[in-house]
Amino acid sequence: MVRLSSFAALEPTSFSELLALLGVALEAPAEGGVRRACSIDGRVEVELMPPSDNDVAVLTTEHGTLRAPDFQVSITVIGAAAASHDQEAIVA
Repeated sequence: MVRLSSFAALEPTSFSELLALLGVALEAPAEGGVRRACSIDGRVEVELMPPSDNDVAVLTTEHGTLRAPDFQVSITVIGAAAASHDQEAIVA
C-alpha cells in the first residue's frame, strides 16, 4: 500500500482513472477499516485504508486540485493475471 499523496504527478487520463477507482472504493462498505472494490469492468481491485494521521493529500493536475485524506491505497490489476491464466489453459 502507498499513500494517496504518492500519486502527486499524474497525467490527466491517469488522474481520471484514479478518481474513478477512489469513488468506487469510497462507496464500498468498510470492513475492519478497509474498503475494497473492483472497477466496473472487474479488471482492477482497489483497497483504501484510512490514514493513521490527519495528513491531507494534495494532487494537482492541469484540470484542478484534489484535497483528500491521505489514504493508504492498493491498486491491483486482476484481469491481466486471469487473462494470462486463460491463455495458458488454451495453449496446454
